Amino acid sequence: MYKMDASNPIFRVVYRDNKSRRCTDFYHAANAEEALAFAVNNGLTHIYKNIVEVPKQFFPNFENISNGNTDEDRARFFAYKKHADQKYGTGPYTIHLDAVRQVLKDFDWVMTDIIVSGWLHDTIEDTNTTQEEINALFGAQVARIVWACSGVGKNRKERNESIYAKLKECPEGVCVKLADRIANVESAKANDPKKFEMYKKEYEAFESALLPLDNSITDMWDRLDTVFLG
Repeated sequence: MYKMDASNPIFRVVYRDNKSRRCTDFYHAANAEEALAFAVNNGLTHIYKNIVEVPKQFFPNFENISNGNTDEDRARFFAYKKHADQKYGTGPYTIHLDAVRQVLKDFDWVMTDIIVSGWLHDTIEDTNTTQEEINALFGAQVARIVWACSGVGKNRKERNESIYAKLKECPEGVCVKLADRIANVESAKANDPKKFEMYKKEYEAFESALLPLDNSITDMWDRLDTVFLG
């Protein structure tokens, strides 16, 4: 069990013995962001279940999400919290979120709505987050993009088709979905051959549906092609 100790203004990630509840070790952090980064980097995903229990004065930007941090920081913390109990392969789900952000960075995406949507792209599909919640916290355009990237349906084929149809009405979200697919395919190629083959079989339909919607991001498509062909 991991818990933030708010009894001291210095942020600490505390390791507690499950039976005695006594502190066995701790890591000092200078601020909330450093504590969050330490937890994520060390796979301590349970910490995110406890942050909201910390007194508000210690995490004002997390408790009151409308104030304080940059839009990207707020989106990242929100996504980390929402995906806290989920895994990506054998690691925390944040591995995938960080990878999608890195892909967007690799291609010099700087528009706030795109970056924020990158962090949030799986929150509607994979957590209890609603489009209305995203709209209230991050604005209508981000909610529109995240919804467009969210698959709805009884099986993977239906979910993919729903994404293709929604992105046709929201082409500005294609770069986010493409960053998501690049991150997934690169990870699958390195760690999960079965999943990599699945993405390979889907590629023709994926490309046919999305490539015509935004012909300005050919460099991103080139990277995806290289993963499949390399």
